[in-house]
Amino acid sequence: MMISVVIAALNSAETINFTLSSLFSGSFPKDSYEVIVVDNGSIDNTVEIAKHFPVKVLRCERRGQAPARNKGIRESCGDIICFTDSDVIIPDDWLKKISDFFERHSEVDGIGGPVFPPSAGYKNLVQKLIGEVYFEDQQFPKVNVRPNLLSYVGSFYSANCAYRSDVLASVNGFNESLWDGNDIDLCWRLIKKGRNLIFTPDIRVVHLGFAYTIIEGVKKHFKWGRINTLLIKAYSKTLDEENDRILRVTAFSFYSLVRSMLLALFIINLQNEKKMLRLCLHLAFHLGRVLEVVHPLKFKRVNL
Repeated sequence: MMISVVIAALNSAETINFTLSSLFSGSFPKDSYEVIVVDNGSIDNTVEIAKHFPVKVLRCERRGQAPARNKGIRESCGDIICFTDSDVIIPDDWLKKISDFFERHSEVDGIGGPVFPPSAGYKNLVQKLIGEVYFEDQQFPKVNVRPNLLSYVGSFYSANCAYRSDVLASVNGFNESLWDGNDIDLCWRLIKKGRNLIFTPDIRVVHLGFAYTIIEGVKKHFKWGRINTLLIKAYSKTLDEENDRILRVTAFSFYSLVRSMLLALFIINLQNEKKMLRLCLHLAFHLGRVLEVVHPLKFKRVNL
């Protein structure tokens, strides 16, 4: 069983060396996998660093993670196509565990796993706390589970997932009309089509690229809030169902905003940095959800 690892990269000179070093440091047979780095228009030394490793380097002129990943899929030759990011550390047994899982479970079409923050090496305290808040908020399952439509718990992230190549071909890969969240969209689209996806906590990676300023963390969570509402709208079966879900999202988000503002007065007195940071990030996320309802961004509804 041949495995292809696709990595979309953009200005990743600070981290891609760690990603590729970890990928090639394991004992998995070198002739059983290939690594494809798809550069998305980097202006730093990302490509030069990648070329120091036995990888196939491609260039994708169209900006966006989905176009870059789809180009990697088209150029791959694996029976299994794995995805990770250019700021991720891969454990030595990652490829072996993925290969073994697919070998043992011929009925499984795709697998995903948790994304951990690093135990050390942070640029500052803000980055450490954002990594911890992210991991705690994800509530990654501790046993094998099937992800559910419209739930982020157990859904697959691009940092740590793998699919059979024919399964990806059946849905034409990632949705290039989405400006973000295309990994969640792919997972949900396959669930909707009845594909057998499994989240397993045994297949794990470590993510390095958490924001290290509060402003960048807030921006990212605001964007996640918008894409969350957008995907809920996209996967609603009817207009009535869409309106009902959006009403519930908006009501919950307004409640969360008010609650967060009231909590701020209490938390400030406690001088608890992590609680304050979590509050800011959650506030940004719910603001993004509300804004997407009030002023939605353009999105091409796909045939689900």
